[in-house]
Amino acid sequence: MARLGHARPRSRPHDGWMKSTPKLSLPFVVLVAVAALVLGTVGVANASSLTVHSVRKIAAKVVKKKAPGLSVAHAATAGTANNANAAKKADLATKATSADDATTLAGQPAQLYLDRIGFVSANHVGVGADTGNTLATVTIIVPQGASIIHAIGDASMPAAAGDTTSVWTRLDSTDCSSLSGPDWTRRSIGKGTGTLTTQFATPTTAGPHTVVLCGSVTTSGIFADVASLSVQTVPRGSTGGGSL
Repeated sequence: MARLGHARPRSRPHDGWMKSTPKLSLPFVVLVAVAALVLGTVGVANASSLTVHSVRKIAAKVVKKKAPGLSVAHAATAGTANNANAAKKADLATKATSADDATTLAGQPAQLYLDRIGFVSANHVGVGADTGNTLATVTIIVPQGASIIHAIGDASMPAAAGDTTSVWTRLDSTDCSSLSGPDWTRRSIGKGTGTLTTQFATPTTAGPHTVVLCGSVTTSGIFADVASLSVQTVPRGSTGGGSL
């Protein structure tokens, strides 16, 4: 015969087994750490007499005392700041490299701006009557891209009052004897003693070129006191007027 008895109740699992472990918040962790520091400072025997105010006061002293030895293992914002600084330096370095190795300026090749200049001056240069004479000569190498030559020449001509003096320039021709042609046509002319100045600008090709300053006088030969010639290369692409 079966024995009657009370059914044994099933044991209920502890609530803590069924629930997930709550995550500790940062303030709580800090509070535990401070409490540990306080207990370590005042001792367990005196802990029962602590109040909230006294804990805060003691905690402040403990943190202040240990502050010099505290450190942060790694701060996300600090790492980001370091990355930002590194990126900025890299960007600046890239820009510096580009500036150092620039190949164009305003869309034009760098060699376009490699201007050259040649200059010569001479004293007491003979000028024969009714003929052309070479007063000064400049040879210049025009760089690639700088395809214009600009020349300025002048001469002091102590001629008689009734005599006519002239100065002009020629490109790639050292023969000044001819008193004709387009060079002669654009000459500067004077009467008697005076200083004459002539200049011209003309397109040319890259490479060596020779420019001469020519002079002449009518009736009587003279000596030009001072004759000078300046020749400069000019890059094409300017916004100035004219037919060049």
